[in-house]
Amino acid sequence: MAVRSQSVASSGVLVRQSPLARLLEREAVFSWLMLTPALLFLLAFVAYPFVYGIYLSLQQRAVAQEGTFVGLQNYVDNWNNPIFWQVAQNTFVFTFAATVFKLVGGMGLALVMNQQRSRTKHVDERRYEGPPPR
Repeated sequence: MAVRSQSVASSGVLVRQSPLARLLEREAVFSWLMLTPALLFLLAFVAYPFVYGIYLSLQQRAVAQEGTFVGLQNYVDNWNNPIFWQVAQNTFVFTFAATVFKLVGGMGLALVMNQQRSRTKHVDERRYEGPPPR
C-alpha cells in the first residue's frame, strides 16, 4: 500500500507533508538517492583511474615531468617489441595455471570437507539434539 501525501493523524486531523517528504516517497527518486553513494564510490575509485590510465598511456612521460602527447605510438612500439609478447605470454600462462590450481585445490578441499562431514554426521546431530531423555 502506498503512502499518501496527506495522512490522518490519530486525532483525525489531516497532516500535510513537506515537499521533500513527498519527493522522497516517489520510488524512482528514493532509489536514485540510495544508489548515489555507490555510484560516487565507483566513479571515484574505478572510472576515474581507468580513464586517467588511458590518458597517461597516450603520452611520452618521465616520472615527475610534464608529458608530451604521442597518441597511439606507445601501443605501436609495444606491438613491435618482442619483450612485450614474452610478458603477455607469461601473463596468460600464469593466469591459466593459477585458475587450474585454484579450481583443483578448491574442489579437493570441498570433497575432503564433505567426506569428513558424512563421517561425523551423527556427532553433529547429537550436538544439536540436547541431552538424551531419561
